[in-house]
Amino acid sequence: MKLKYRLSISFLAVVALSASISFVLVQRSTESMFRSFVFSGDSAKAKAYAAILGDYYQTGGSWKDVQPFLQKLPDLVSEMIGTQLHGERKAFALQAYPVSTFRALLADRVVIADENGIIVADTAGDLTGSVHPHQHLAHGVPVMVRFEHRGTVLVGSMIDSTLTGVAERYLESITASMIFATLVSVLVALFLGILFATRITRPLASLARAARSVASGEPSSPIEARGNDELSDLSKSFNEMTAELRRLDAVKKQVIADSAHELRTPVTLIQGTIEGMIDGIFPMDTRTLKSVHEETLRLSRLIDTLRELEIIESGELKLAGDGVDLRE
Repeated sequence: MKLKYRLSISFLAVVALSASISFVLVQRSTESMFRSFVFSGDSAKAKAYAAILGDYYQTGGSWKDVQPFLQKLPDLVSEMIGTQLHGERKAFALQAYPVSTFRALLADRVVIADENGIIVADTAGDLTGSVHPHQHLAHGVPVMVRFEHRGTVLVGSMIDSTLTGVAERYLESITASMIFATLVSVLVALFLGILFATRITRPLASLARAARSVASGEPSSPIEARGNDELSDLSKSFNEMTAELRRLDAVKKQVIADSAHELRTPVTLIQGTIEGMIDGIFPMDTRTLKSVHEETLRLSRLIDTLRELEIIESGELKLAGDGVDLRE
């Protein structure tokens, strides 16, 4: 797999992991805060119910018939508002709304426990007659009658931690929005990851093409180096390397050309002298042979020099150190 795609996948994995962790933490925090908000609202309602039920207990002296009283509470609220505003027989503006509207406003589930923890009323009708532990009733609001504890009121989330339909839909909408935002973030991260990875790997791709060109023996044009980062330094170093290779190649060709010229001279002299001796132009005496011998020695020195150059270029040259008498 190419580096560009590996970088993109790594970037996507990091962003996806971070977004998932953030989603879980924010979702839990939002739900916890919302439940705390709902609980605080139910607590305020329970305090209002505790005041009303305290008066009810003080008037009747017991919790008898408190269940029907809770169920008739919307009607009582409607009549109380009408009486307070317009008297008993006069109509008022809220009478245009049915009692079901007030019932919806007071639709919270209400549970009342007496001082012994026995449930004496439950608007849902599920817990009446059962006994609740003190740990559960500790979340409720006490009903005080003449400074004596006569019962406990629990409303909504105090009874059951399950949220109502509206609250659940609210949390679901928040969760859906967070999921959508997370997916958008991941897609944006993928796009940016591919874009950044392409910008990062483009110089590397240029370097790879140039290296293949040098390996095949073809001259490579300088690579464009932008910026001051590590990739730019690598491109500059590669350009310096290719420039040095071109210089060494030119020097090598020049050495070969010079060597061929230097070798041609003694060879030509030796060949001409021997041919002259064969044709009888030059005498076959010691003087002529010494001349040929000198050119042979010259040719041998040139060959030894080329051999030394070859050893130096291959890195096989070994230097031997000898002691020197400085006084001499």
